[in-house]
Amino acid sequence: MTVRYAAMKFRYLFVIMCAIVLAALSVAGCTQTAPQQAVVTTAPPTTTEIPTAVATDSVCGIENCHGYTVQCGPNVATACPNDIDAGDRCRKYATCQVVSGTCQAVKDTKYDKCGACVQQCESTYYNNPNQLNDCADRCT
Repeated sequence: MTVRYAAMKFRYLFVIMCAIVLAALSVAGCTQTAPQQAVVTTAPPTTTEIPTAVATDSVCGIENCHGYTVQCGPNVATACPNDIDAGDRCRKYATCQVVSGTCQAVKDTKYDKCGACVQQCESTYYNNPNQLNDCADRCT
């Protein structure tokens, strides 16, 4: 009879524990609060040397693939040959942006310094492409 009594006691405790768990789950669902919304503030714009891009309906980008000179306009170059020009190293310092309604090149101060260095390399090593590329690599 003691085994039967222990089994009955176990079932009774099991039913009570299930009731407590269900009650806790239902109370937990009722007490949820909506998450607070974050307040986003923005810092005032700062003045920089480079004009910021203005959103327009027209496309503005680099039209030519290689060289020191960057041409800006709506016909953005998408398929460029894999040829490498010494002036390509300086192109990372220039972008095309719409400034005062016109698509134009915006150059970092490093652009002109890099270009002068590349032009010096081209005039010095015009007969030796390997030395030209080594020299131009040091211009960046």
